Amino acid sequence: MMEKQDKVYFEVVLRSESGQSIFSPEASVTADNLDQFAPAAGNATRTATLLQSLGFTVRNIGAFSISAEGSKELWEKVFGTKVEEKSQPVSEAFPQLGEIHYLFHIAGVPFAVPKELERLLERAYPQRPPILFESPLPPRVKYHHLRVPNDVAIVLRSYFVHKQGVTG
Repeated sequence: MMEKQDKVYFEVVLRSESGQSIFSPEASVTADNLDQFAPAAGNATRTATLLQSLGFTVRNIGAFSISAEGSKELWEKVFGTKVEEKSQPVSEAFPQLGEIHYLFHIAGVPFAVPKELERLLERAYPQRPPILFESPLPPRVKYHHLRVPNDVAIVLRSYFVHKQGVTG
């Protein structure tokens, strides 16, 4: 069993310059329209600086979001919400490794973006910890399954055209 978690690890999604929301039910994000969801130049850095001035630690600034962390008390104060401790196994395959504990949003509890961040970010939400696997390869199983990509190409009978250089 791991120690009690007191940090909230979270992701902040930056507001797009166009005003279009990546979370809108009508949004269809493709490679062709990705720029419509991009934040204004410099907004990622401004948002990260503001988060740091509020007391958070910024871990990564991406093109569309920022990864950060802060204490439970700071998260709840800044965003006017509550989080609760949850847990998940370190490994589904090896339950004897124990559990990892993390803080996560409580469904139905209000959440408010602070005034100074309203124009810059669209959403902020706690992240579950990553599920770590002991190998980059999938586990061996005793039942029939397709191995990608070779078995899929055989089933679809595309192997011969692939050999001739046809793809897509």
